[in-house]
Amino acid sequence: MAKKVNMKMDKFQTEKRRKLIEDYMNGELKVGQIVDIDAKYLKEPYSRDFNSLTITKILPDGKFEVRNTSYREDEYYGHPTVIDPETVPFELNPLYIGVNPFVAKNWMQYCRHTGLGLGHIVFKIEEMLENGNVGTEFDGVKTLEYNFNPYVYDKNGKKLYFQRDYCWTLEDEQNFIESIYNYLNLGTVVLRKRSFQWVEKQCKAGNTEAAFYDIIDGKQRIHTLMRFMNNEFPDLHGNYYGDFSEYARRVFSMDVQGLDVMEINEGATDEDVLRVFLNVNYSGKPMSREHLDYVKSLYDNVK
Repeated sequence: MAKKVNMKMDKFQTEKRRKLIEDYMNGELKVGQIVDIDAKYLKEPYSRDFNSLTITKILPDGKFEVRNTSYREDEYYGHPTVIDPETVPFELNPLYIGVNPFVAKNWMQYCRHTGLGLGHIVFKIEEMLENGNVGTEFDGVKTLEYNFNPYVYDKNGKKLYFQRDYCWTLEDEQNFIESIYNYLNLGTVVLRKRSFQWVEKQCKAGNTEAAFYDIIDGKQRIHTLMRFMNNEFPDLHGNYYGDFSEYARRVFSMDVQGLDVMEINEGATDEDVLRVFLNVNYSGKPMSREHLDYVKSLYDNVK
């Protein structure tokens, strides 16, 4: 067989991984292994030099079939090439050999940093204070722009609510406003974006809680901003938002960059959303162990 064994060590490699690679290189060929093959032996090479391909089939005569792998290791494209190991030199690629502690599904693939900040949230709050948080209307059912009490559906179609109640004290709220004044890090607000078609369908089905955005994380901060901008409490200095000069309001809505707005895209499932909720970093009062356990129980129920 023309298989070559390359036991080159990298400076981070341990003896444990070296032994795993050695066993892998000297073992039997299997479906799913990665092999490096010179382009001249392939029907559809993606590179002029060596190509890393996936073994997709072991044939009875000792030959094997390889195909190009897309960015997902379980998806392939192009035509397969049958390789005869007696005539075609190849080398097993130990790409996946070793410990992999990462979860199988990357919850961040459904999220994007919008580049928007506190100014975007302030603008939306101004709109909500003016129109009562109404997005639009379908068949007499008014939608919400922001849903402060998001939900997922269990396997039986029942709504499950996973946000905690408002728990910030007046001191918490005033300290948050003080953080804005001092340009401190305000953490991340996570929003779940809903498609226009989804909202329309939900409204026509009588769902009065349908919203274009669900607030997945940041409920306490956005609620605090709404209360402060509505002159419901003063800051630590005794000043209300309505006392601000026009310039100070401009700084408040345009110059403060400490808040990051992350968006979960429309393709995310309820399971994905709960995974984001459980993994995101929180600011403000930490989530209680009991509440996190509660959300984990919901996650298990919608998987």
